[in-house]
Amino acid sequence: MRATGKMRGRVSRSSQRQRPRVRQKGSIMQARMIGFKVSPEKLEEVENAYLTSFVPEMEKYEGFAFVLLIRNKDTNETLEVSIWEDEDAIREGEKEGGVVDWKTNVLESITGSATEIENYELRLVT
Repeated sequence: MRATGKMRGRVSRSSQRQRPRVRQKGSIMQARMIGFKVSPEKLEEVENAYLTSFVPEMEKYEGFAFVLLIRNKDTNETLEVSIWEDEDAIREGEKEGGVVDWKTNVLESITGSATEIENYELRLVT
C-alpha cells in the first residue's frame, strides 16, 4: 500500500521541513510509540521505508516534531517514537485511512510481526 496525496487532516507543511518550535520546561507534547520486531535481515528495508516514505509523509502533518527508531539488537524489539506538538496533532494520523494505519500495514508486511501502538503525554523537564 502506498500513500497518496489525498490524506485527510491538518496536512499543511510545505515541502521544506520546518523546525519544531522551542519548548520551555514543563511544556507538554505527545508521543506515539509503535512497537514491532524486526530481524537483522529486514532492518535495512525498514530503515528505507522510514527514510523514503514514512518520515516524508509524517512531515506533512501540522504538529509533527520528529521521530526516533530505537532497537534492541539482542531481542529485535524495535520502537518508533514519534513526537507531536499536541493531542490534536497526534490524533490526525489516527483517523481512518491515516498515516498510522498505513505505516502499521507496511511494517507488518515487511517484518511479519504485529505492531503495538500506544500514545503518551510527554513533559519536558530539562
